[in-house]
Amino acid sequence: MASLRPYKLNGRFTYHGQMNPALPNLAIDGSISGSLEELSIQGKAMADAYASKTPALNNKPVLQGGFDTVLKVFSGQPLSSLHANITGLNPADFAAAAPHANLQIQANLSTVAEKSASGQKPSLATDALSGSIAISNTQPARIDHQGLPVLFLRSDLHWSKDLILLKSTEIKLPGNAKISGDARIQIPVAGLPLVTSRFDLSGIDLAQLDHQLQKTKLGGSVQ
Repeated sequence: MASLRPYKLNGRFTYHGQMNPALPNLAIDGSISGSLEELSIQGKAMADAYASKTPALNNKPVLQGGFDTVLKVFSGQPLSSLHANITGLNPADFAAAAPHANLQIQANLSTVAEKSASGQKPSLATDALSGSIAISNTQPARIDHQGLPVLFLRSDLHWSKDLILLKSTEIKLPGNAKISGDARIQIPVAGLPLVTSRFDLSGIDLAQLDHQLQKTKLGGSVQ
């Protein structure tokens, strides 16, 4: 690391182990470059060697993926950008009560300078994180089978200070069911978040979500 501001640095890091007894063994390898003011981190992760050699065993997902992120530690929005592609994520590997699934997660987020109401960029702009997130599930299952009955989820995201906007959100469920809409989440300094949303429902069959529920074909709007 350099001894003068902005304190440029570069290096590599590796991790092999279990961060928590309830978590799977992971191997993480990556690099760091940039400076303390703007730090770029790239990395790849994979589940332990035994799991990676037996991906078909009991049809169990194998966690692996890569990420590329830029951090501005001293700014109002420390996370400047995040690009990630993760496959084989099973929530049940991280919490016993979580559902079983095989998730692929793609995130592409970066900061943009907010504009004032007049459309002009203020002299002291607050960075807002914007982009999209997509999650697909190749092993959907009903809730009563300890599964996650979701096939696909995608949303545009805008995160600024205490406000999160979800736009063009689309959720696909078993049986050609679909949920789409937008949400506004205001995060107060104290207390619960204030959520304002509107979602359109189409072809929702509750029996596809949980076998204990009656077969339905629900549609309409929820807000």
